[in-house]
Amino acid sequence: MSALAESTTNSLTSIKSTDSVTTDSILAAATTEAIAAAGNPDAIQTKYTRSEARDEADAQNYSIHQATIGTKEGVAEGITNLVGSAITDSVLKNVDGSPKTVDEYTIASLLQAIRDGSIRPEHQDVLDLGIAVLSFRFDWRKKIPANLEQLKVTIERGKAFGLNLDVTFLVRVLLSNLHEAVQHDWGRDLFESHQKLRKRFPYSTVHTTATLQAIMTELTPADNTRDPSKAPAPSTASAFAAMAAGEGGTHGMNPSANDSLTILSNFMQDTDFEESAYAAHDSDSSIETKKSSKSTKSSKRSKSNGRGRRGNSRDRSDSKPTITDKWQNNPCKHCKKYHRRNQHPDYPANKCFWNKPVAMWRPKWVCDEMEIAYKPRHLFETAEDSE
Repeated sequence: MSALAESTTNSLTSIKSTDSVTTDSILAAATTEAIAAAGNPDAIQTKYTRSEARDEADAQNYSIHQATIGTKEGVAEGITNLVGSAITDSVLKNVDGSPKTVDEYTIASLLQAIRDGSIRPEHQDVLDLGIAVLSFRFDWRKKIPANLEQLKVTIERGKAFGLNLDVTFLVRVLLSNLHEAVQHDWGRDLFESHQKLRKRFPYSTVHTTATLQAIMTELTPADNTRDPSKAPAPSTASAFAAMAAGEGGTHGMNPSANDSLTILSNFMQDTDFEESAYAAHDSDSSIETKKSSKSTKSSKRSKSNGRGRRGNSRDRSDSKPTITDKWQNNPCKHCKKYHRRNQHPDYPANKCFWNKPVAMWRPKWVCDEMEIAYKPRHLFETAEDSE
């Protein structure tokens, strides 16, 4: 039945629902075949009796014609259930919305409609896949070749999206994970091999398949003698690596990697780089934690005045916000409006970071969420200095 999906005309695609094999057509075909084989029309004896021809006609009608039409209808229904009628209606229905007969469409046209209507990845998805390769973390409970095979799968997916991830990236990720492993007690068996590789292949080495093979030759003995059961679970695996494996979320990332990738992601989305770095490292609940520069200036002014009052000498940016389990439990109405879980018990609601009337600098992504106009930070700093 695979011929039914071909775009060219063949013995199956040419079958119509109105076609029928009769006894006379079987006898006529058998006679024509016998004449062509013998070359003497007077001496022809057909290979079918009329009863046998009737049985052959019934067999062809059931096993070929009706089976082909039924398969065609079943495939059309299955494809519609799988991809949706929005994709298949252009093939299976007329302009007025009435359904077409089974003879008016082909399986090949349905498959083409699937290709035309498929959802293609966005550029950000392609970038995330590239970051997934660069931030790939080995599971040291497995051998190095097993981790490399998993990494190669991700690289092959990148090639399908046009990412030129060659063996250079593979080796760089391997050496990076090796460097991380030897920092721990469970990776001591790899330390000597790691030192030899650092001397043999400096950071400027352009890696090829030959260098990868040489590295694996050096690492294999140590990898075979180490005890993989001593290595912990890869709880610090990158979120992008987890996403490439089909797992969502950023819970597995260490804080420094999370901040770096947040800055990179915001920077690639045309967000101001200074704002990206500021938003990645500061909390989002109180004015004071967002205005570290202002609290520093206030601290310096209080020291120069020599008053030393307790309320002014303490840098309020040191106070850490309390994190609740759910945003509905946040007592601040402004934070609750924007579903923020962080509390700020030391600061009143009228100074909340998410209080629109408060005049202060906010990152662009916050302004977009609050639906207010963004203003650069230096305008607020200039106003503070003038005061």
